[in-house]
Amino acid sequence: MIDNFSLGAYVRNFTTTNVGLESRVSDFNYGAILRYHSDNGIFIDSKLGTGDEGFDARVQAGAQFKF
Repeated sequence: MIDNFSLGAYVRNFTTTNVGLESRVSDFNYGAILRYHSDNGIFIDSKLGTGDEGFDARVQAGAQFKF
């Protein structure tokens, strides 16, 4: 079970704003990434961080198909 999890750090020089259309604004952000990847191709990425605009939390899920 623990083999399906990974932990890392991130640093980026932009933040994403969602006002109508998604756009990027110059901003310094840093934090941690927790990733879960199942054996059948499902993955969940969680990002927790901080930056000039304050606390930032994101969760993204998806599926990978391998042929």
